Amino acid sequence: MAETEFKKTIGHDKIKKLFLQGAAEGRLKQSYALVGPAHVGKTTFALELAEILGAHPVLDVILHDENEREGELGIEEARKLQAMLSLSPVGRFKVGIIGAAEKMTREAGNSLLKFLEEPAPRALIFLITNNIGALLPTIASRVQKINFGKNTEQEIQTALREHEVTGRDITRLARGRIGLAIRMAADETLLAFQVRTEELYGTFLRGSIADRLQSSATLAESRVRLGEFLEYAMERQVADGGSVASSRKLLSAWRELPLNLNLKLAADCLFLPAK
Repeated sequence: MAETEFKKTIGHDKIKKLFLQGAAEGRLKQSYALVGPAHVGKTTFALELAEILGAHPVLDVILHDENEREGELGIEEARKLQAMLSLSPVGRFKVGIIGAAEKMTREAGNSLLKFLEEPAPRALIFLITNNIGALLPTIASRVQKINFGKNTEQEIQTALREHEVTGRDITRLARGRIGLAIRMAADETLLAFQVRTEELYGTFLRGSIADRLQSSATLAESRVRLGEFLEYAMERQVADGGSVASSRKLLSAWRELPLNLNLKLAADCLFLPAK
């Protein structure tokens, strides 16, 4: 089994080699957490690995994609996933893939524990997460963690050329996330949103009071949009070595976002300097 068998996953060569060697030598674990920033290819990797390992792409692979289904893994979905993984595979393996695993409910996590402790024969499960610390501790302790880094600019540009797209702006805005670059290349609305988010972040750092109020009003129109801005801003703070005060302010707003009924007030508190 050669490393070049991965055709769709770009980059992450050490991880590819690790799994291919493990498969060839019969040393694969049955449960993994694929950990790293969003849109760097974790789900693509899991799907392609399942194919390489001989799982039937339709009958053996069960994908719960939080973004596609617009909801976290709940107790009923967890039970259905386990029931399907317990069936005999059509190919060589059954493979379960849970996107945004850190968002699964506590009930779903408790339900998965039994499977993680006593997995069905020839069944693998991959938990996809960008925040291993948010996984239930009982779940995190029972899976092997595989850390995915960001993609290089060269890898992103290679992927864009394969999609017959070029653009330094897309590469810059993607900030090492190949999946985001491909999505922006195909979706002008998403590209415009990323450009605007970058502008809003600049306002958050150094904008005038008038610009801050305008930015606040823009983000207060949508809880989802405000959440996406907060995730973008927190990532930029880490990457750019932002101030402790700004980082704390962003983290506090992100934690309180699900509880805030008044988005305008939450956005104003975020953008306006403390008196």
